Amino acid sequence: MNSELEDEKIMMDWTCYSHSYDLMAENNPAYQEILDCYAKTISQLNLNTSSVVADIGGGTGNFSIMTAKVYPDCRVLYYDFNSTMLRFAKDKAVKEGIRNIEFGIHDFDLCPSNSQKFSLIVCIHSIYTMKNPLGLIKLIYEMLSPGGHVFACDLGRTLNIMDWTKYIFSSLRGTHGMVHALKILLKGREVARANYDISKLQKSGQFWLHELDDFIYAFTNCGFEIGEAKKMYRGYSDLVFAQKPMLKGN
Repeated sequence: MNSELEDEKIMMDWTCYSHSYDLMAENNPAYQEILDCYAKTISQLNLNTSSVVADIGGGTGNFSIMTAKVYPDCRVLYYDFNSTMLRFAKDKAVKEGIRNIEFGIHDFDLCPSNSQKFSLIVCIHSIYTMKNPLGLIKLIYEMLSPGGHVFACDLGRTLNIMDWTKYIFSSLRGTHGMVHALKILLKGREVARANYDISKLQKSGQFWLHELDDFIYAFTNCGFEIGEAKKMYRGYSDLVFAQKPMLKGN
C-alpha cells in the first residue's frame, strides 16, 4: 500500500460524517426504502420478550430505533465503534422516549463478540467497511441462536458521487423547491465529502466490493438459509435476509 492510499484511509472520518448523516437519511428516498423494507420484514418475525436483537455498525441508530418501536418488549443492543455516532443514536432514542435499547462501543474488526446469543442481527452499510467482512459474516452466524435471522444490506458497488448528487437534488427539488434543495445540499456537504472518501477506499481495495451473488454466497457458505436477496439503494447495495437453521429435531 502506498502512502497516498494510507492518507486516503486516514481521511475517512466517521465522526464528521455523523454530523450530517441523518440529514442525508431523511432526504434520501433510497435510504428510506431500506428502512421501510426492514420494518416490514421484521414485523413478520413475531419476536417475544426473551428475544435479543443486535445492530452491528448502528450509526446514528435509525435501525435500532425502528426495531425498538416494532418490538418494544425486546432488548435491542446497539453497537458502533464511533462514539459520536453512538451519542447521536442515544440522544435520538432519549428524545423519542425509547427505553429498550442498550448502547455500546464495539469494534468488530478488533475483538470477538461476547457469549450473548441473538434472535436477530441487523447490519446496514457496515460489513463492507470491515477489515475482514467474510469473517464478520461468519461471526454473525455464530452469534445467532438456532433459528435466528440476519438482515444485512451492504454497499457493494463503487459510489458515483455525481450520480448520487443529481438523484438527491432532483428528489429535494421536487419536494421542497430549488432554493431549499440547494440549502439542504449545502448543509449536507460532509456527506458528499465522506462518500467521496468511501469511493476512493472502494477503488483502492480497502473497502469490500461485491455483487449480489457474491454477497449471497458469503452467507450460504457459512450455513445460512436465504429467505430474500435483492439489490437495493438504487442498485448500489445488496440485501440478504437469511436464517440460521434450527437444530435438528426442533
